[in-house]
Amino acid sequence: SAALIRSALDNDASLPSQKARSIIALNAGAGIYVSGLVDSLADVVKRAETALASGDAAVQLGRFVAFTQDLSHSAGLDSSL
Repeated sequence: SAALIRSALDNDASLPSQKARSIIALNAGAGIYVSGLVDSLADVVKRAETALASGDAAVQLGRFVAFTQDLSHSAGLDSSL
């Protein structure tokens, strides 16, 4: 759920959030790895874990949300859908 993802990005210490962080890091790492941009899945997963722990991932999500909301407002779309 969105709430679990937010708690994982906010470094919540609960077990579900820790597990979600691990899944997020693995998913992000796998996506980057299959793109061919890196040689090591382990290294890129560690980089994703660092981005999560530092708060950088949460900042980037916030920027993405703001960007998509701006797009929907520009297009006259109802963001409550």
